[in-house]
Amino acid sequence: MSTRLPGGLRLGRVAGVDVLVRPSLLVMAVVLVALFAPQFELVGYSSPVLAALVLVVVLYVSVFLHECAHLVAARLYRMPVSSITLHLLGGETVIEGESRTPAQELWTSVVGPLTSLALGGLSLVAAPHTPPAVEGILLASAYVNIVVGAVNLVPGLPLDGGHVLRAVLWGLLRDQSLATVVAARCGQVFAVGALALPFVLARTRGTDVQPFDVVLAALIAWFLWSGAVQSLQATRWAAALDVIVARDLAVAEPPPEGAPPLPVDLRGVALLRSVAMNPAPVYALVDEGGRPVGSLRAADVDAAYRRATA
Repeated sequence: MSTRLPGGLRLGRVAGVDVLVRPSLLVMAVVLVALFAPQFELVGYSSPVLAALVLVVVLYVSVFLHECAHLVAARLYRMPVSSITLHLLGGETVIEGESRTPAQELWTSVVGPLTSLALGGLSLVAAPHTPPAVEGILLASAYVNIVVGAVNLVPGLPLDGGHVLRAVLWGLLRDQSLATVVAARCGQVFAVGALALPFVLARTRGTDVQPFDVVLAALIAWFLWSGAVQSLQATRWAAALDVIVARDLAVAEPPPEGAPPLPVDLRGVALLRSVAMNPAPVYALVDEGGRPVGSLRAADVDAAYRRATA
């Protein structure tokens, strides 16, 4: 799950949402085939490359279902979803906006890893009841899905587990910004740990460090670190914008007929998002009872934004 802007080749749409593929997906597909084909050869497959290709397709279908779970949960909470993207390290679902409650954050985040774990479990159960050629692919798929589900539950942003941690801390501390900072810092700690892992394992086993392991660890560490930094930057940005309050920008004049209504206490990112989603020169500010209490000019919101981000 992600709030970053999408990018990549468009494959089509699912439930009105763009499905995108980044070129890095093909790179990882080649790497996975190269890794799994020798393993299938060792266990007696006559076409190990073909078996590895089938496994890679199964794995990316699993990743897609993982992301679809995020999509379904977001839709249940009436959150707009702009795209699902498959890429080098898996996938991401671009959800527009932030969760309104800790429970919403928790459930939209945890369903992805739970889906991966469920797919892994189903593959384990089904494998013994299939032909030997299919059984090997299902067992490999089960292993990878369980690993993907477990890794995604690691409590550090930008992983799903980081969002789960943020939801729990948000509920306990009643401070979303502080919860985000803690979850992002945990993500940075795990990034450093991922980078060090190949060296620690090699030393523990008394073997040489493998270049492929170092490259993969570096990619994972980069993904974790950059995602955590983006979360911290977004938190600082939201805090800077929180000084923009609709009530403070109100003008004491009746709004024009047909002006879009906005709550008078709307502020920060929520105010800017509402203005962006309903473009108009003037808005009608309303109280909790829906009664007009003044007008808000879009130009004044824009000026306040420029001052806050200067």
